[in-house]
Amino acid sequence: MMTRAWTMRIATIALVTVFVMVTAGDTAGQPPRGVTIAVPGIPGPYCMYGIEKRLAEMPEIEQIDLRWDAEEIRITVKRGASVTRQQLEDAIERAEYPYKYSIVL
Repeated sequence: MMTRAWTMRIATIALVTVFVMVTAGDTAGQPPRGVTIAVPGIPGPYCMYGIEKRLAEMPEIEQIDLRWDAEEIRITVKRGASVTRQQLEDAIERAEYPYKYSIVL
């Protein structure tokens, strides 16, 4: 039998959405260097650490900044490199992040 707290937790987890927003490049003609993964309602820091670990495996990523209080992960892409939506989706899947997410470029 599920308790009310457990039911609320499941409902909250079901509503979590990850948004990735790519910011404008810092030089004309260059690919965007900043990416933000918004993780509203992320249930715990271990989910964020798991995503960070998988993103760190990507050679295109220069820096990863976890912002627990803002519920986001900011990524800096190496100068001259780029990342695709699919690469980010693959990294999040490899992190076994179990919640729904969408990527907005």
